[in-house]
Amino acid sequence: KESKVTLNLDPKDENGTTKSGVHRYGLTTSSSTSYNLVSEDTQDDTTITGAAWYGYVEDNAGNTNACRPKSINSENENIIKVDATPPTCATSGGSTDWTNDSRTIYGTCSDDLSGCTGNVTRKIDWETSGKHSPGTVYDNAGNATKCNTDRTVNIDKTAPTVSFSRSGNTVTKSCSDSGGSGLATSTTYETISTGANRTVYKTCKDNAGNSSGEKSKIYYWNSCISGSSSECVLGYNYYFYTGGRDGDKGRKVVGPACYKTDSYALELCWLDGVRDPGGQSLCYTTHDCCYTYLNTCKGGWSNS
Repeated sequence: KESKVTLNLDPKDENGTTKSGVHRYGLTTSSSTSYNLVSEDTQDDTTITGAAWYGYVEDNAGNTNACRPKSINSENENIIKVDATPPTCATSGGSTDWTNDSRTIYGTCSDDLSGCTGNVTRKIDWETSGKHSPGTVYDNAGNATKCNTDRTVNIDKTAPTVSFSRSGNTVTKSCSDSGGSGLATSTTYETISTGANRTVYKTCKDNAGNSSGEKSKIYYWNSCISGSSSECVLGYNYYFYTGGRDGDKGRKVVGPACYKTDSYALELCWLDGVRDPGGQSLCYTTHDCCYTYLNTCKGGWSNS
């Protein structure tokens, strides 16, 4: 991994009882004997396949010896391979499309010197929306390169939700999504008819393929919702009548009534429950529907 490696030759004359001493020596990449008097040299990372180095020595008595590698591919101390250049990484995989599953991204290693130890893969199976790196690649000299963070992954595993709301006889059926992919189903509306309980249904889906499943809600119809004792309709006003007689019948009455004044007369409608002794209704005007009677049933929805 180092950018430069230094090789040293240490010539000595130590064998035998008579030592004449070193006469000459050499350090070279040539397999031919050379006494160049070089004992140190440096190899940098410009060598791709490695360099074989040879050492030669001769003493003053003419004796010679040599250090030779067995093979250019052998792991000998005098074969030098230097790689200080990090590998490169080409990324692939991922997608801009949304999914509710997983995505795998890849990093392919390339190295022209010592070679790569392998490629990298990374499986992403959590909710995310953005760029990711597949990891780090290494060469055989120990140099490392982190692959670019440029692979798009969009994962949404959250199902959308359904909600219902009513205004009058119209039910709004809405969808919402919190997972990030957005809705594939729009808001819809349904008109429900009166007179009985009604059930509405809705299924919501998002752009990652998640589904809420079919959801439902029951709207309950109440066929007997009572009116108010002071509820007057058709423009009549509420009034508690404290005395008087019911027109041409001549009977005195007391009780609540609805009334209105026009250009001809004070028109009066007695409320339900105010009866004369003979059991007749005391409503003597032609406007006998001016009041929604207490306890008269009026249908309506009893939940929102």
